[in-house]
Amino acid sequence: MTDGVDRERLWISDDAMRALGHRVVDALVERWSSMEAMAIPPTPPREVVRARLAEPMPRQGRPPAEVIERAVRDVLGDAAPTGHPRFFGFIPSPSNFAAVLADALVAGFNPFGGNFVEAPGPHELERVTVGWLRDACDFDADAAGLFVSGGSMANLTALCVAREVKLGGEPKKSARIYVSEQAHGSIAKGLRVLGFRRECVVPVPTDDAFRMNPVVLDELIRLDRVAGNSPFAVVATVGTTNTGAIDPLEAISAVCRRRSLWLHVDGAYGAAARLSPRAREQLHGFALVDSLSLDPHKWLFTPYECGLVLVQDGAALARTFAQPADYLDDVGSDDEPDLQDQGIQLTRSLRALKVWMTFQVFGADAIAAAIDRGVAQAERVGRRVEAMPGWQLACPPSLAICAFRYAPDSMTDEDADALNFGLVPRLAATGEAFVTSTKLRGRRYLRMCTISPRTTDADVDRTLARLDALARRA
Repeated sequence: MTDGVDRERLWISDDAMRALGHRVVDALVERWSSMEAMAIPPTPPREVVRARLAEPMPRQGRPPAEVIERAVRDVLGDAAPTGHPRFFGFIPSPSNFAAVLADALVAGFNPFGGNFVEAPGPHELERVTVGWLRDACDFDADAAGLFVSGGSMANLTALCVAREVKLGGEPKKSARIYVSEQAHGSIAKGLRVLGFRRECVVPVPTDDAFRMNPVVLDELIRLDRVAGNSPFAVVATVGTTNTGAIDPLEAISAVCRRRSLWLHVDGAYGAAARLSPRAREQLHGFALVDSLSLDPHKWLFTPYECGLVLVQDGAALARTFAQPADYLDDVGSDDEPDLQDQGIQLTRSLRALKVWMTFQVFGADAIAAAIDRGVAQAERVGRRVEAMPGWQLACPPSLAICAFRYAPDSMTDEDADALNFGLVPRLAATGEAFVTSTKLRGRRYLRMCTISPRTTDADVDRTLARLDALARRA
């Protein structure tokens, strides 16, 4: 046991655990302290990564220090640094180190987050933390929710409740659910998991700002009912991935109430802006919805995986998911359902701790200020793009997302599409910054999501200057 490992008992000695723990913390600090100055690594070829990691299952163990070094170098070393101040692609996860430590504590203590009997502190902490976000989103006091892996699972959970409440749990062939043309792909995926056919999902056109059109929505519902179909739900979005668009919740809610439809809001990205007094001015109608998703691993700065689902009728969660079992009789409670009875997972970890520690260490005011900075940075992107010859905005920036493209008058739309699509790998190859692209109204646009609290004006200006230079050289 020269390396401190008792392999017969799967045990590591106290001294070895301390030394290895220090090495892990050192690796994390090295990553965090160097991130702002580091180049964003390009994605290596798949065959290179596969050759680096492919091997038979080890029959004999290796010294743990060597294994940690290999994990840091060969597994994690070229993973995208989503907390980098110039990582603007997709919707990043800037994270924070207090939440990183929370995940380390959870992994080490390994609490079972499903019921109160096995982990009373973790169970109650989740309820408290959910309550903070419930109140921030103007949900009723009897609303309930829980932390899940992310927006996809949060949306799936909410839509499962909607199916139970509105359709008796059955995915009828005639059922119809209405989503924005800009809805996240997790909505359609979740509905397929729930048994709905593709024709059950009805896309609703959007306006010039890519927001769902409630007048058209109302007419689509009317026509479906005339045709003998069974409309049961609408999914609106607060913070679309493409442009940060905010669907008009109050108008959509009025349609849903008049038509007796469930209203779910995919706020996985944008709902966290409710914490910011400045951004909150754009967000109305949360109290009128039936369910909501929100991802703390986006704009609340926690590591993956962390999503939240909220349901106004909190009791509907247990009515949908509670499943009695003889082997769970020792942990049941008559006065309040356990979290394992309010969602899909029985075995679940403590995701709430990283959210709780983030608020405890930094405070809600600092988080709100960071959200405001992200919004301001996207607005700066918009102003800079408008001042750059040959560049154009898809629409005004919204919720820290700005979509734009290089399309001078001398260039056809098709050539501009190809050029903008090619700018993504060209920028990535420089190591300076990372953006992604999307399609809007059939045309290719670049997009920047500026949610990192470490992003500066200089980071924005540097990225746009590099894009402009690359575009003009193409």
